[in-house]
Amino acid sequence: MDAKELFAKYNCITDGLKRNYMMSVNERRYDMESTEPVELSIHVDRSWDYPGDDSKSFAIHRFTNNSWIRLIEAVALYLQEKAPKSKEELLAFRTEWSDAIIFSDYKAFTNMVEFGDLYLSVNFTATHSSWVIGDLLDFYGIAKHGCDLIFHRVPLTEPEEIRNYIEELRKKEFKEFLINNKNLDEEKADKIVNSFKAFNKMLAKMAYNFGNFFLLDNATSLSNLKSKLMIDIDKYAVLTDKQKNTMRKYLDYYTGYYTMLKKRAR
Repeated sequence: MDAKELFAKYNCITDGLKRNYMMSVNERRYDMESTEPVELSIHVDRSWDYPGDDSKSFAIHRFTNNSWIRLIEAVALYLQEKAPKSKEELLAFRTEWSDAIIFSDYKAFTNMVEFGDLYLSVNFTATHSSWVIGDLLDFYGIAKHGCDLIFHRVPLTEPEEIRNYIEELRKKEFKEFLINNKNLDEEKADKIVNSFKAFNKMLAKMAYNFGNFFLLDNATSLSNLKSKLMIDIDKYAVLTDKQKNTMRKYLDYYTGYYTMLKKRAR
């Protein structure tokens, strides 16, 4: 199976180095913890977004939010503006999987946001947040066929086949970078690549879901985690200054390789 087939198998789509995943809003998935939304696309009456257009066709309305709370809020506000429900209908609304209130005329708990003269609950896990979005579309009469949600996973919750493929690819390319860009021989390059087994063990103790440098898919995570790891390494009394400097140099090599990847992915 080549990379294209593998990514298609898991509905994985790339945006530069970042790996996102796509699902139908019709799905009720149970594996959405440690995810964040990227984009929701829904089909709406064209006149909603293009006033005066009476072609009676549909338009695709997109929500771009990287917070489940903000996405739920944006979807609910948009639908209420375009196809308003009465106060009584809102207060009576429940999902089929929970009797918990969605709309309230008072702030029943902390995780509620203002919704006109009511409050909207955003007190959900990531998994249930993805479900609530589908429930809101049903409530407002939006056909969910063709409505897609793009979301991002932290590295260690990605499918194992994707993780294995990316890790082996990064190791191979990092080794080539060390040989071609740092003028190291193959033996030295192998030693540096293999040293990341120890780095990844330390990283996993510090941030389990991100515990593999080869799987990081954005420069911000790499920079932050590398800095935190070096702070921890500097505290290790059993390591000499020479060992610490070597570890720092190896991590800097990987940052250089990653910078090259970013440029190549543009």
